Amino acid sequence: MKDFVIGSDQSCDYVLADSSVSGRHCTLQFIDKSSIALKDLDSSNGTFVNERRIRRKKLDASDSLALGTYSVDMDGLMTAYEAFAVTYKTDYQEEYQEVLSLFKEYQDKKDKIIDKPKTALYARVGIIIVLIILFLFNRDEGKFYYILFIASAALITIVSGFFNRSPIKKNVTTQISIK
Repeated sequence: MKDFVIGSDQSCDYVLADSSVSGRHCTLQFIDKSSIALKDLDSSNGTFVNERRIRRKKLDASDSLALGTYSVDMDGLMTAYEAFAVTYKTDYQEEYQEVLSLFKEYQDKKDKIIDKPKTALYARVGIIIVLIILFLFNRDEGKFYYILFIASAALITIVSGFFNRSPIKKNVTTQISIK
């Protein structure tokens, strides 16, 4: 991000109309999310933080700042800098990571809603395999076992469908529990 320039020149990002403030007096530089560095630009009357002349210093909102003999309103300066930072921000890594984690959380919840329970499927397959084995070993008895096999398979499929929760009902239940 570009530096936030403070001075008496009209081209500065924060203009202070005072004779003790140089045209391009100092800059604010973004360090990280909660830190700003103040850097003097070889001003003729100096930059003072808490009444000590500085060349470069990490700035806190509670610090007092004077450019030459001019005492700077820190609330106004910080408000102007925050607006500047939003306008000229170029690093969106933190926001991107936050969106990624929210998307992962969403995807996990969506997968839980969409995934059907496997136990009913395993039970159906197991019962049908048992019926096939019974049918193969008892083929000589005639058509009765064939009809019994078909009817049992159909009945298992229909009955197990009643015990599975539909994805729509599961979705409604999940949404209620999230709120």
